[in-house]
Amino acid sequence: MAKINDFEIKDFLGGLVTNKSDFEIARNEFPDTLNMDFEEMGKAKRRRGIMQFGDVKSGKTFDESFLFTPQILGSVPIVYHLVFDRASSGTIFKIAGTYTTAAVAIGDTTINVDRVNTHFAAASAVININGDEINYDGTSATTFTHSADMSIDKAHPTRSLVQQIVSIGTGTDTQLGAYVSQLSNVLFISGRAGSKTLASDGSTISSLLSPGPAGLFATNFRDRIYVAGSGKTNAATTRNGGRTRVSFSAAGNATDWSSFATDFFDVEDDRGEMITGLKELADNLFIFKMNSMFSYDEVTLQQRLFDVGAYNHKVIQRIDKLIYTFCPQGVFVTDGNTAKKISEPIEKFLKDFHPIFDTDLGRVVLNTYSGKYKQKYFLYLDLTLIDGTVKEDLCLVYDTIRKNWTIYDNFENFTHLGSLNGFHTGETISSTAGVFQSVESLFAGDSSGKYWKLFDKRYLDNESAKRPKGGDIIANRLGDGVNGKPISTVLETPFYDLGSPIWKTIGYITFLVEEGEFDVSYRLDRGNNATDWFPLGNFSRTVKDSRVLASGKNQGYRISFKITGNTLASISKFNGFVVRDINTQDEKRKWQMK
Repeated sequence: MAKINDFEIKDFLGGLVTNKSDFEIARNEFPDTLNMDFEEMGKAKRRRGIMQFGDVKSGKTFDESFLFTPQILGSVPIVYHLVFDRASSGTIFKIAGTYTTAAVAIGDTTINVDRVNTHFAAASAVININGDEINYDGTSATTFTHSADMSIDKAHPTRSLVQQIVSIGTGTDTQLGAYVSQLSNVLFISGRAGSKTLASDGSTISSLLSPGPAGLFATNFRDRIYVAGSGKTNAATTRNGGRTRVSFSAAGNATDWSSFATDFFDVEDDRGEMITGLKELADNLFIFKMNSMFSYDEVTLQQRLFDVGAYNHKVIQRIDKLIYTFCPQGVFVTDGNTAKKISEPIEKFLKDFHPIFDTDLGRVVLNTYSGKYKQKYFLYLDLTLIDGTVKEDLCLVYDTIRKNWTIYDNFENFTHLGSLNGFHTGETISSTAGVFQSVESLFAGDSSGKYWKLFDKRYLDNESAKRPKGGDIIANRLGDGVNGKPISTVLETPFYDLGSPIWKTIGYITFLVEEGEFDVSYRLDRGNNATDWFPLGNFSRTVKDSRVLASGKNQGYRISFKITGNTLASISKFNGFVVRDINTQDEKRKWQMK
């Protein structure tokens, strides 16, 4: 018998890796992770939660989010936080926001806020605070009131965010999705059978004076709006509806499409595929098909990539001067000239993904989309098959800085991710009317009329001495239940030989927990079989004692660990573990374990 050195794991930056055997996988890579983040050195931590943002709009499917920021001379810049419904006559909504200036208790009939600006509904309506829908039937400049019961489900601290979702108007055909862009203080909204605009006042919705394009994927490139044809046959000859056609507005004018007979070009290749998305990068307009990518610079159209494309417009994200996209060959990162596949570690989640197209024109893939936040690429799959089991509502998360993957779940019925460069607690940037929160934010909409803010609720207040408020969202799905739901976490390690491939006896194990708590179990590889999972118990910040492996459950060639949690009240953080008192054993004695 010979003693070997302690074995420790304190590095998690390899993330989720499912395409390597236990004999090839690195010590900081893991075959199974769920709702765990690996963004800090020496930490594996539970992902943050999500919170309902605004009241429920029953019967609506929120398909897109956008910040409309018209710049009017002589006026304080205005910010409209917009949400779009997917429908034949889709509704455009705006988010009205403020924050409480006093604590809110169950039974209250008055809620004090920073200001009730003109974006809130004046009559009886509903506001949302921390996922709690609250009724009111009266307002003043700084209060929401109710003559009887406000239906407050739980207490809320002062400086809590308050939101309401308010309709601006209807009439845009967004059955194939809402696609918006802005140019010259006008918001352009492309529709499958014609497009509309929203004026800088945030309320006037207009049809285009000239025949508007039957277009999708609205994108601002230089000083024009570009769209790809929706495939709609009605007036296609005047609205450039062909699926391989890109048309564009007059220079500097999102409302002028009068030169439709000349202001277009067709994107053809030997596959004949339709255009699936548009994205601007490095002063080029990149045009995606399912399996190819083209570039256009107002002079030359050329194919850049073959076998790399995009399932749809919404899987394409621009992060740090690179484009990330998802297509039948996998997930790729590209600079527009070359592409690198980055999805090998999570190939098992993608190989049985099948696109589901809209039933109207078969034009748009509806069951995958993406977002970006804090230099991470979030790829959402409505449905896929993994090892023969159907999995729904998965989010594959790629850290573009640390180059690792992880998996999130429990995002039910999502229909889009909205990556915004801020949100607001008022209507303008002026201190007299609320504060625009110019911080990167990730939102999501779902098919049941709910709008969600993901991961944090930080904001800057509107007091004379501006102070940051809020923090991480801890619980999951605040708004489904009074206190939200816990988040289940899994981190399973590969089998470790602990530095020696021969039979060994293991003495004890020390686990390092920084915050929250985890349950730990282990199993052993005994050559001809692997044992069941043996529980080691619960570890927390205050329970750091080492656990001795029981006799008969402490010998084998290799050992694997599973760390799990199901917490509601904290973001649990795990710093690693150390395997101690390891001794190799005479080969002859190992057969006693069979």
